Amino acid sequence: MHYLWKANNLGSIWVQKDALLQFLRCRLPFGYECEDVSFVAEEGRLYLFLVRPDSDLRQVEALVADLERDLKKIGFSSVRVGWALKEEAPSMPEPGRLYMHPLFWAVLASAIVAFVQLGFWRSLVVCIAGLAGYGVAHFTIVRGKVTPSNPLRCRRR
Repeated sequence: MHYLWKANNLGSIWVQKDALLQFLRCRLPFGYECEDVSFVAEEGRLYLFLVRPDSDLRQVEALVADLERDLKKIGFSSVRVGWALKEEAPSMPEPGRLYMHPLFWAVLASAIVAFVQLGFWRSLVVCIAGLAGYGVAHFTIVRGKVTPSNPLRCRRR
C-alpha cells in the first residue's frame, strides 16, 4: 500500500507502507515487533503500532524517543506510538490432562486401526517412519530459532 505524503506543483511523494515497516523492524531491538503503520498525509503524522515484551518502561520511552528522532529526520512532522504487550505462546496441555486434547484421541484411534489392519511389525515400521518425519520437521522448523531444545543456535538481530 502507498500513502500520499506530500504534493505540490512539481509532483508528489508517495510512501510505501512495506518500506516503512521494514525500516522500523530493522530499528527495533530484539523482542519488539512493528505490527502496523498508518499515515495521515494532511498532518504529516505517522502512527506506529508496536508490540513489546514485558520490559522496563524507561527502555520503552527511550526507544520511542529514538524512533521519533529518526522519523522526524526523514521528514514526518509527528509520530504517535501505540503499544501492546506480547502474548505468550499457548502451551501444550498438562501431561496429566493429555486425554482431554483431541490430538491424543486422533493418534490413539490411528494407532489402533493401524495395528488391526497392518499387524504388529508393519505398524512398528509406520511408527518409526512417523517419528523420523517428526524429527526432520522439528529440525527444519526450529533451525532458525533459539529454544530450550535448541540452545546452540544463534539469535538473529
